[in-house]
This record gives sequence, structure tokens and C-alpha cells, in this order.
Amino acid sequence: MSAYLVTAAAFALIGGRMGDVVGRSRTLLIGLAIMTAGSIVAALAPGTDVLIAGRAVQGVGAALIMASSIEVVAAYAPVSGPMKGFRARGVVYAIGFGIGPLVGGLLTDTLSWRAVFWIEAIGLLAAAVLARPLLHSTARLSKSPTRDILGAGLAAGSVFLVVFGVSRSRTWGWWSGPMALLTLVVIGLGVWLVKVESRTQRPLIHRVVLRDPSVIGANLATLGASIGMIGLWRRPRGRRLGTVGRRR
Repeated sequence: MSAYLVTAAAFALIGGRMGDVVGRSRTLLIGLAIMTAGSIVAALAPGTDVLIAGRAVQGVGAALIMASSIEVVAAYAPVSGPMKGFRARGVVYAIGFGIGPLVGGLLTDTLSWRAVFWIEAIGLLAAAVLARPLLHSTARLSKSPTRDILGAGLAAGSVFLVVFGVSRSRTWGWWSGPMALLTLVVIGLGVWLVKVESRTQRPLIHRVVLRDPSVIGANLATLGASIGMIGLWRRPRGRRLGTVGRRR
């Protein structure tokens, strides 16, 4: 789980900016291809290390898909506007999060945990086939090309270290030496990132967006939902779970 979350968070901003550089539809297809490759690697994994590597690759693909899919809905929306597309995307996204654990659990119990990744790969390939005609379609929104490579690298590195540090907190401890060193590095990268982005003409995140009440509320809601989901994934303490695990 940590491998997926770390790479997905680190590449989220880069995925959004790639749409301006190489094209929104192309970024979406690249993300689908990367996540498909990660799913196949995870499904064929002979051991834990390869499985974790496959999950990390999946996270990179997911970051590109999440960012570019929003841009695609806005860019190829009808004259009436993109709200219908955003609502459909939101409904499907919520349904997926709701039934995903149930379907994944059923597949794991009845077939194998590998079946989860094979189903993902099939769905991703189907999405790529459906999205391919977008390469030849005309978008309604213009692109704003940029080459803010340093800002993208600093943003990715900062987010990567933050998520990595949180994922290692149970092993290192919040008040340990490695955590303190990591915190200092993140602060340094953050200050450097602010200086770089304040001087570029097209920053990765415009400051006006960070002051938007709807953006702030959506981020807080997403944070709360994510914390709740991670809490559900944690294994509760006690001998009963161990007994169930041995029975299986």
C-alpha cells in the first residue's frame, strides 16, 4: 500500500503538467499503459519485492490517469459544459471506492489475489481502447506549454518524502533521528520549491487556487476519507485475527 501511495502522490503534480507538455489524451494513454504494466507485474510477481515494485509502477500510472482524466473531461466537453462529465466521473469514482474492497475480497477468497490485478489490467486495456480516438479529436481548451522541470522535480521529491516518512512512522517513530532528518530535508525542499515557483511564469500550482474555498474544502474532505480508509486497512491487535489467518 505504501509503495502505491508514495508514487501516486509524488507524480500527481507532474501528471497534471504533462498534459500541457505532451498532450492531455497522450498523457492519459501513457498513464493507462504504465498502470497496466504495473498490474501485470504484480499479477505475475514471484515474491513480495516484485509485488511491491509492481504496486509502485501502478502508482505512477494512477497519478497520470487521475490528473489527465480531469483535463480530458474539461477539454472535450460539449458546448453545454463539463459538469455532466465531472458528475459521471465522480459517481464512477465513488462507486469504485465503495465496491472495490468487496470485489477484491471476493476475488481473493474465491480465486486468488492475483485475479485482482488481472481484472485491473483488463479494465485498463479496455479504457485505453475507448480513449484512443481522443488523440485525433479537437479539444476545446488550449494548452499552456511549460518547462518547469526543476519545480516538478522539487514537488515530486517533497511529496515523496512526506508520504514515505508517514508510511515509515510506525517503524522509525515520530521522534526518532531519521524522522527528524527527513523533516529537515522536506522543509528545505519546500522552501526551495516556493522560491522556484514564485519566479516562474506558469507555476505548478497557482496561489489563487490554494485560497479557493471549494478547493480547500475538497482537499480536507479527501484527507478525512483517506485517513478513514487507511484506518480500516490496519490489522487490529488480538489473537482472534491470528487464529482466523491460520485457519485460512
